[in-house]
Amino acid sequence: MKLAIIADIHGNSYALDQVLAAIDAEGIEQIVCLGDLALLGFDPVGSITRIAERGIPSVRGNCEDLVLNGPPMRTNPDELGAIRNEWNLWLVDQIGPSERAFLVGRAAFIDLDLEGVQLCAYHGSPKSYNDPIRPSTPDETLAEYFEGVEAPLLAGGHTHGMMLRRWRGRTIINPGTVGLPFSRLAIDDQSIANWAEYAVVTVENGAIDISFRHLPIDRAAIAEAVRASGIPHPDAWLEGYAGWPA
Repeated sequence: MKLAIIADIHGNSYALDQVLAAIDAEGIEQIVCLGDLALLGFDPVGSITRIAERGIPSVRGNCEDLVLNGPPMRTNPDELGAIRNEWNLWLVDQIGPSERAFLVGRAAFIDLDLEGVQLCAYHGSPKSYNDPIRPSTPDETLAEYFEGVEAPLLAGGHTHGMMLRRWRGRTIINPGTVGLPFSRLAIDDQSIANWAEYAVVTVENGAIDISFRHLPIDRAAIAEAVRASGIPHPDAWLEGYAGWPA
């Protein structure tokens, strides 16, 4: 069996559509989403709807609560801060009762059985969606994050960085981000993503294979979708998200 792991969509429905199409073309029927569906993006409703309509299990990320409780608004903002406030107000305006109900229903973590191999899916950690797990996170900190969790496969997002790490006989997976892989980077002035990221776990006769995918994304198509979305200041959105919370 194969499981596709996606995370951190952040309202980029165009990238999400490409990823789901690639997953379907590969014949992968089981998908899990590690949260952060809508905030920061140009199509928050479409991103939530695609996950909800397909019945994809999805955990609660920190951005789910920011959407539900109201994103942080900057006081006495500079020009860029004022634009970010407008984006937040626009996003809150987009989210309707059905989208809110879906976000409210997300659990902190999900346990999955992959032909006898257990996988625990979460956003930051099973303890908190705000916990950042990185290659350099101390073993002792991980022991706190995973206290009481016995699954040999551990899958989380939040940091937007692909990762495969062995820890005390277990494997920690971060599939990267579907929607914002360049949100922290400036590579050849690539301010919007040239790819979307996800991972695939294959379990066959107890053997486990984990692979990471970079799916090429059409920059011009994203730009067209952003400008057609109605988000305020679309060109500013396309310039990137440096300094935004993970």
